[in-house]
Amino acid sequence: MILGCLITLGNPADSEQYQPLLEQHKNWYGRMPRQVSADGGFASKENLAFAKENHIKDMELLCLKSARNSAAD
Repeated sequence: MILGCLITLGNPADSEQYQPLLEQHKNWYGRMPRQVSADGGFASKENLAFAKENHIKDMELLCLKSARNSAAD
């Protein structure tokens, strides 16, 4: 279920958008989510620490293989 969206100028790194998206969720729904699923571009030590500090219990970061690498498996 997609519960938020953030449109930015340019092409900032996904990892820089993680905390603003979670803050947006808190503003819209009154609390941080219990679980978060995002692609691997959002992965960083800072984002993991932010999730823990905000009592997010489950943080799933999906790292997808490229089509070229998948074909070789």
